[in-house]
Amino acid sequence: MNYPFIEPLPPDENKKIQDFFDRCTDLIRERASTYAPPAISLGKIAVYWSEYIGAEIRPYDAAIMMALLKIARLSQGHHQDSLEDAAAYLSIANLVKEDDKNASDCDKKQSL
Repeated sequence: MNYPFIEPLPPDENKKIQDFFDRCTDLIRERASTYAPPAISLGKIAVYWSEYIGAEIRPYDAAIMMALLKIARLSQGHHQDSLEDAAAYLSIANLVKEDDKNASDCDKKQSL
């Protein structure tokens, strides 16, 4: 499959994108210092939600659902903080998914 050449983003757009993700990173660090590291906070949320609905919720699922909450809020109009929160939760979902994968890989190796 051939893809057309895509022009690189102009430097000012690259800067805006980088600034957005820098704010998301700062937000994750700030919340971690106020509450707990993301994996711990989402682990607690997952336990409470699991108990409430009677089904297993993993930290990854909790992060995705928190991002979906922020996206639902965005359906009412643009809110910069909700946009940044959604991106941060998706980033955290990626992080805890890797943790889940590594933990499950360790479990598999230990059971051999």
